Amino acid sequence: MGSNKLPYMTSVEPGSLFQLISTGRLPPAMAPSPVLTEEDVSEPPLPAIANRAPPSPGGSAATPTPPKSNAHQGKVVGFLSSLLSMFLVSFLLF
Repeated sequence: MGSNKLPYMTSVEPGSLFQLISTGRLPPAMAPSPVLTEEDVSEPPLPAIANRAPPSPGGSAATPTPPKSNAHQGKVVGFLSSLLSMFLVSFLLF
């Protein structure tokens, strides 16, 4: 190729395209960086992490298990009903 490069294969110099942008569309020269003070913060800092005491070996350390959720059953029923409706529609079309 050498010096016979096609125009779309030539490299673009950094910053050379800024002259093609209108002045109203140019990005700001520097991003705004306001100085934050303690008065600007609306929430207090998070409390420190507290260590839990290990459960006593002789006591009743077993925690009750939470009740099972029926969300899985609802998803299965929804999937099967949509599958059945797709089969019915496909049989009606053919």
